[in-house]
Amino acid sequence: MEAAYRSRKIFYYAVEPFVDNEIADILDAAFRPHETPKPRAERVHAASEQVAHLTTTNRNGTKVELLVAPGLLRRGEGLGGIIRRNLLDRLMPIEMIAGEAKIDPANIINHAAACDRLIVLLTGDAGHLPGSLIRDTKSEFITITGDTAGKVTTLVIQSGPDGNMPALDCRTQTMLALHVAREIANLLIATARRGAMPTAARRDISLPAGGEDAPARRFHRHFPPRIPP
Repeated sequence: MEAAYRSRKIFYYAVEPFVDNEIADILDAAFRPHETPKPRAERVHAASEQVAHLTTTNRNGTKVELLVAPGLLRRGEGLGGIIRRNLLDRLMPIEMIAGEAKIDPANIINHAAACDRLIVLLTGDAGHLPGSLIRDTKSEFITITGDTAGKVTTLVIQSGPDGNMPALDCRTQTMLALHVAREIANLLIATARRGAMPTAARRDISLPAGGEDAPARRFHRHFPPRIPP
């Protein structure tokens, strides 16, 4: 019996396999095919997808949104990933929407109407060093009129020589992300202190970024880890 076991590469021994019925377990393990359990399908986060806009809302319903020019931010990498981590480090729940946002007055007004404060992030030539962050206080890049104009803040990243987003080193990306995250946090705090009208009841986060021609894909919400009391 031992020779037969070894010839079939069965290395299981029992003193009295037939008396104790252990032979049934041996043969079952050796010769019956067993299905390998399929691994659970894991959600693959598309880290490289563009971010059209992200929002954060405090517990009182005050909502601040960051509207992003196409190609500037990606969800889990580069500048976009660092901004996301900065906001989560500040214990701010955020929601990121994929797609391409149109940076034009009509779309900006629509987004501004759905939140308490809106930040528009884009690139442009303001005559500074590439990668510099400029606040467009003179409406040189975006001109908004009407009741929502006071709700809009425009941040401009100095473009490279080719007019596009410059290639930035890790340190510059980190500093840029810190300034953007700080702007979002400060506006959220300042707006809440002034007693802005809560917008939680009129949230329209499923609005396609860039209109009907560019439907947006909703990302999962990202909540910071809960700190036990």
